[in-house]
Amino acid sequence: MAFDGSGNFNLSYNWVDDYNLDILIDPTRMMGQENDIAGGLSLCITRDGQGVPSANISWNNFRLTSLGNAVLDGDAVSRVFGDGRYLQLNGTNTMTAALNLGGFTAQNSGPPSNSGDLVPKSYVDAIIPSGSAAVSLVSTTAIINYLGGF
Repeated sequence: MAFDGSGNFNLSYNWVDDYNLDILIDPTRMMGQENDIAGGLSLCITRDGQGVPSANISWNNFRLTSLGNAVLDGDAVSRVFGDGRYLQLNGTNTMTAALNLGGFTAQNSGPPSNSGDLVPKSYVDAIIPSGSAAVSLVSTTAIINYLGGF
């Protein structure tokens, strides 16, 4: 094949040079070059989806642009689609449903500053001395009532 290993396709023959050198068209050379061209085209990714990748492709730090929204598992996701669908860690969007932690704990929260904030156990332990009141952590209402609200 006439690919050089770096993605460049090189013709085996130059028909203009052959003409200038008075070399007549040789069917064997012509068929060989046409077979090289056909083989090269068979290795290309086509815009209509007929030619598909057969290996991982390095995009050389370039981006894929103008992606449609993902529909099926395995579809690529654009940044806009992902930003709108997934909870960002920087707080720019909010949750719209309950978060099921699957038996895991939420960790490293700070002290609350608003009534709906998560309250870490260390914060509660510092306010309610051990054994001073028969308060059970059965509900947040019991804690809020004991503390007089936030």
